[in-house]
Amino acid sequence: MTRAHTLTERLEAIHGLLADKMPGLARIAVVLYDPQTEMLHTLAHSSGKDDPLSHYSVPLKSVPSLKAMVDNGTPRVVDDIPASYASASEHSRRIIGHGYRSSYTERMTHRGQVLGFVFFNGFEPGMFSGRTLPVVECAARLVALTVGEDLDASRILTGAIVALGKVARVRDPETGAHLQRMSRFSREIAFGVAGRWRLDDEFIEKLYLYAPLHDIGKLAMPDAILLKPGPLDEREWQIMCQHPARGCEIVQIMMENASVPIPKAEILLNIIRHHHEHFDGTGYPDRLAGTRIPAEARIVAIADSFDALTTRRPYKDPWSNRDALDWIRAEAGRHFDPQGVAALADALPQVEAIQASFQDPDVSA
Repeated sequence: MTRAHTLTERLEAIHGLLADKMPGLARIAVVLYDPQTEMLHTLAHSSGKDDPLSHYSVPLKSVPSLKAMVDNGTPRVVDDIPASYASASEHSRRIIGHGYRSSYTERMTHRGQVLGFVFFNGFEPGMFSGRTLPVVECAARLVALTVGEDLDASRILTGAIVALGKVARVRDPETGAHLQRMSRFSREIAFGVAGRWRLDDEFIEKLYLYAPLHDIGKLAMPDAILLKPGPLDEREWQIMCQHPARGCEIVQIMMENASVPIPKAEILLNIIRHHHEHFDGTGYPDRLAGTRIPAEARIVAIADSFDALTTRRPYKDPWSNRDALDWIRAEAGRHFDPQGVAALADALPQVEAIQASFQDPDVSA
């Protein structure tokens, strides 16, 4: 099997290897588990463009059989999905609606941690038994290894850069909670625009992983500018506007010295370079406008600004979510992408849950 460029392509390659032994195999899908929020998020699949569970997230507690698997690791085999899930949840109804009749699910682990789950679906009842079980068990381990290696490659880079940021944290007024929130806000916005902007789940996951690194270039800024309590003068502002380019330089150096390729590194570089571009073309560094600004940068700009407005900073008190959303709406079409702003507004319940889970250290529970 030749090395594929994306996780989806690698899943499709594994699916192809199983085709001769399991011609009724309809789908392999991967869902990631976020232990901090106890949410499941779709990541990739091999079922073609029309997948029943793309851009989907659900609390783990709402799927008791999967919650049990986090603890005991025992695979789940369903021989007849419609019969087993007569009063089906939304995700079960979607699976049944696509004609899937049987399933095999296995917990994915990597380096001692639960990554999520891999699902195999068949068009025929009772597909995952007898001679097919050893085959699908082996394939599940291969998928887990593939997903783990893909995430490792991304996390090696992000971990190194986050560590660098922590070393310099005394120079950086942003908190770790801010980065947790804005990365998750970015994911919720991306879910909202995914259909119109044709974003797949693998893109959205990389957006979530890379969003916290958006301002890494500030590490190269002089303390006198980065920590200045008052407004910057013209010369200082020109220097500050160099931080997106400096951030890309930092990442390029780290990638050149990385032992493995970084998956979808262009997403990371686009976020760093272009998250200060404005929808009307008045931003920096390249004065891009509209959809010439990469989708990932348009999304991160909204998420980052919303969190900055709704949290306490040395120079301001926190705004309410409603006031912050009203201001961002007023800037739609000028500063921000209007569709991304609408997606943020639609995701307000999820945003509030994220805020409750990731509070700044000086905020009491």
